[in-house]
Amino acid sequence: MVPDLNLAAAKYVLGLIPSWELPPIADAALNRGQYSDSLGELAYLRDPVMSDAGPLFEASLVELNIPLPPKDTAIQVVLIRCIRRIADQLDPPYEGLCNMMQDVYYRAMWDEKPKQFQGDSRGIEHLIGAYYYYDDLRELPYEASSDEQCGAGAIAALDVRVIELAREWLSQHAA
Repeated sequence: MVPDLNLAAAKYVLGLIPSWELPPIADAALNRGQYSDSLGELAYLRDPVMSDAGPLFEASLVELNIPLPPKDTAIQVVLIRCIRRIADQLDPPYEGLCNMMQDVYYRAMWDEKPKQFQGDSRGIEHLIGAYYYYDDLRELPYEASSDEQCGAGAIAALDVRVIELAREWLSQHAA
């Protein structure tokens, strides 16, 4: 799925979009009826490198009156997208949590100065805990898997709980 330009701008700010993804994003925007000269040029850029694609993407955003978000806002935009994909069951819960951890938690946590724990600052501590709980459940011995408290049954129950947590978080943190 190609992100909309606001999400793409947030990912761009966070360094989550490689140069080769920018032309398809521009093409999708053009197909949605968004147009600017730079966007058209970006959509047809072949073998893009960031030194070419980045300035065209930024110029496209300016021409379309879409501001590059500050880093804190970009983190929130990407976080909402990750959690919404879990809540809407577009991503399996564990996969969605992996994306959240990779795109937001680890990256933002290590980039912040001073170091800021993203779970506490964003209200995602329960989702972070669930992410690590999946690992705990996968490490249980195979013979325990027939017990509802262990193995596949526990993972299925955790999947349901993660979807509930994602929906709760969205109701509190996303407009």
